[in-house]
Amino acid sequence: MLNDLWYLKHYANEFALLKGTQVPMVGYLPLDGGIDDTTLVSDLTGFTQLVTYTEWAADQLRQALRAQKNPTPVSVAGHGVDLSSFHMQPEGTTPEARMARAQALFGLDEPAFVVLNASRPDPRKRLDLTLEAFALFARDKPAHVLCLHQAIAHEIFVRPLREQAAQRGDRRSHPLVSAVRWPAGRQRAQHFLYNACAVGLNTAMGEGFGLVSFEHAATGAPQVLPAHPALTELWRGNADMVGPVRPTHFEYSPLLMGEVSAASVSAALERTSAATPPYTRLANSGLRHAATPFQWSVPAKHLVDALRGAVTQSTTG
Repeated sequence: MLNDLWYLKHYANEFALLKGTQVPMVGYLPLDGGIDDTTLVSDLTGFTQLVTYTEWAADQLRQALRAQKNPTPVSVAGHGVDLSSFHMQPEGTTPEARMARAQALFGLDEPAFVVLNASRPDPRKRLDLTLEAFALFARDKPAHVLCLHQAIAHEIFVRPLREQAAQRGDRRSHPLVSAVRWPAGRQRAQHFLYNACAVGLNTAMGEGFGLVSFEHAATGAPQVLPAHPALTELWRGNADMVGPVRPTHFEYSPLLMGEVSAASVSAALERTSAATPPYTRLANSGLRHAATPFQWSVPAKHLVDALRGAVTQSTTG
């Protein structure tokens, strides 16, 4: 079963109703925040093994399960990136090449430095922080564009963001709404979009893995990410990690999340703009990083072994 921990418990509850049957179960779950309330795992029973993406997440789960006297073992399989779908264009990954692609892709009057946040407009992703940070960063930079690619977008969450973009702006800058693009498209279109965007940005309150950042990095674009524990473990030295992160709860998740400031994100964008030395360094290290340890064959083997173990235990137990 692949889902968040508060959904996995429903599988255990349903299978427990099948009297006389021991159903072998392996749970594969991300953890995008800390577990400061261990009762969240109190019903997470019946699993032969729980498998997660990072060592930090595994440690959080082990501590919570131990507090609830649940002996279920936890292991780390990692996660994967589809390098056949996302890769660098043959003509290179310099800021100038990307800016030229952006001009053609978005139909602009001139080459543009495009900042990409391709997270869905879910409250956890805090795209309002992205809009605010970009407004600070691009205040005196008319040839800069923010791309909010949203393959999945619910109107209830999108409308406030569009209103924010329409209202933000001052005398020193063009109105923010004129600098924002909101494309949606299938995977092939995403590949070309990722190769046209100069920097990737994530301002989420928590991430279990952050697939978009890896996909974009696989095309050779540097990444700016909040310094959450899981992202720090995954990206240390290969992205600009934004801090400090303020621990906080919010209404859409039972986990302990974190929030970065728009000012700190804007400063990170300045550090990774086209004319700065970190741009090329982070582009190259991020490209190597996304390609090396995150092949799908690694978690696939781990999960196959876990499933075999679960079946063996259910037939011999």
